[in-house]
Amino acid sequence: MTEGRRKRQKALKAAHGRLYTEVSRLLREADPIRLITIGAPDDEYDPEVSTILPRLREAHLRIYFDIEEEPDAVVYIRAVGIKERNRVRIGGKVIEL
Repeated sequence: MTEGRRKRQKALKAAHGRLYTEVSRLLREADPIRLITIGAPDDEYDPEVSTILPRLREAHLRIYFDIEEEPDAVVYIRAVGIKERNRVRIGGKVIEL
């Protein structure tokens, strides 16, 4: 990994905190191309996390989630909406912000 990528990844971890950690964990558990299965390091999918998280806002998508710490850390995705100026559309409903 280049120094620039390493710095970007560190900044994203700081900016997104727990969400970064949980998305990374979910990708690792899903192991979509079986890299973890064949012995790749646990952070193998972190470049993908670094690509996904910034694009969520660029795409005008908003993800509403809850994080529960106990008994196990879990992220619950409650809704995904499309932001348009001061409104969010979720499931056909318009919510004023």
